[in-house]
Amino acid sequence: MDAIERFEAEFWAFKRPLRRHLEIAEAGVVLGADTVLAPMRPGGEGAALDLSGEDRMLALLCAGFFTPVDARILTKLRRAGEFFAKGEKALAQIHLAQLGLPPLRAEQALRLALADRLIETGFDPGALCKSLGFDLPAGLKKFNPDQPRDEHGRWTSGGAGVAEGRSISPGGPHGGDKSEEDKLEDFKSKFEEDSPQEDIQHGRPINPLGPTPAPFAGQRSAGASGPKPADFVGRDFGKYGVGVEKPDLKIGFWNDHAKDQARERMLSVDEIRDIVANPLLVTRQSNSRFLFLNDNGAAIVDDNGRLVRNYGSSNFKQGILDILKRIHSGER
Repeated sequence: MDAIERFEAEFWAFKRPLRRHLEIAEAGVVLGADTVLAPMRPGGEGAALDLSGEDRMLALLCAGFFTPVDARILTKLRRAGEFFAKGEKALAQIHLAQLGLPPLRAEQALRLALADRLIETGFDPGALCKSLGFDLPAGLKKFNPDQPRDEHGRWTSGGAGVAEGRSISPGGPHGGDKSEEDKLEDFKSKFEEDSPQEDIQHGRPINPLGPTPAPFAGQRSAGASGPKPADFVGRDFGKYGVGVEKPDLKIGFWNDHAKDQARERMLSVDEIRDIVANPLLVTRQSNSRFLFLNDNGAAIVDDNGRLVRNYGSSNFKQGILDILKRIHSGER
């Protein structure tokens, strides 16, 4: 097992809640499995966010979400940092919430953490992004890899480059004899999509000033509406059921199996409700249950609003992925 495989195994083995949205914590601005995007500069009451590594912050977001991220996001991060430095923590958090980033899924949190580890051990953020098919804009403040982190992930004032006490470090002491190019190939193999270029062609960059597009969204003419359940009424989707209009159902009860699934798949109550409230497709199945599907997950609900099963996007089988691609390609 190589270093990246060990990292992945340890990531899934360590159970902890994921931060699906940017938050300000003791270590700084964190996301996912407490990956630090902007570390906290120590200073007691005068603690402030260190936003100097702009290339690193953008590279981490690009790698985690596997899509280009608009550099204007840095302006809002800086504004959040200014509020935090003044003691306005609530306003700082509001600015983070307004960035327009979609909720982070579990597999995206893994990619984010892995990209952070690679950068920490010496990979250039720009080169890492380029290997995934993305270019960082020019003029960004550069991340300084020679500044170590303390036990809370904060940048300190001196010392060697790699933080101590970390058992897995691709490209570091446990990285083996692989070349840096091979390590990047291993990193890219952890991404679900077939190729970065295909993802760029079927999506758009994350825009901090507007809504985030669906990951499979194709090109649409100006004014064209997105896919909706009414577009697929009567369409036979095989074992997944026949397309129907969105029924007026709200989740009123979860059985124990559905609760266990939600915990295992790290889906929140709000995320499951959003799947039912905003589906791209609804089908009526042979057992008279409804399947609600969008890019973030799927939920199976009976006539009485009882949630029977739920699936996060990381659990989608190929048949569901094929349906989503057909939906976003404009096929009716």
